[in-house]
Amino acid sequence: MWRVTAKLLWAFEFEEIKDKPLDVNAFTSSNLMRPLPYQVTVKIRSERHHEVLRQEIKGSLEFLAQYE
Repeated sequence: MWRVTAKLLWAFEFEEIKDKPLDVNAFTSSNLMRPLPYQVTVKIRSERHHEVLRQEIKGSLEFLAQYE
């Protein structure tokens, strides 16, 4: 889980939507607390980040092809 989170934070910028601030106290009120749905914008950090992701996806698809 840590690797996935780190990769997402490395590759993308997550920002609040302008005019729609996040409510940091918006959670469910059940035994299994979780954040309520919210909206953010997600942008790739740079063209270099995009290229690295494309290469990783290509390598993953080639590896997984053996299991088809």
